[in-house]
Amino acid sequence: VLGLRDRENLKTVDQFLEEQQECEIPLTRLENIYIRNFSGLESEMEFLKLLLSASTALRKLEIISKHNNVLRKARHEMFEELVSSHRASTKGEIIIRDYEIT
Repeated sequence: VLGLRDRENLKTVDQFLEEQQECEIPLTRLENIYIRNFSGLESEMEFLKLLLSASTALRKLEIISKHNNVLRKARHEMFEELVSSHRASTKGEIIIRDYEIT
């Protein structure tokens, strides 16, 4: 689990990719990706696009928005942007939903 907003975990995409070359489980083998506290920042979208373009085995990408009040239109636009980006796995399902308090 990588906390993108944690100061000690902040990395550039290049640093992340370099580390992936040494990783025992490469991005290509990711089957399920679960992202929570997503706010739709450009850096977050670029990271997701990176994951989508590299994850050939992807079955499901589930994104939980940070705020319940993320506008339906904004959610639809994020979904369309991700679906239209280059994806290594055309079978992978993309789900964007609101955070639910239980």
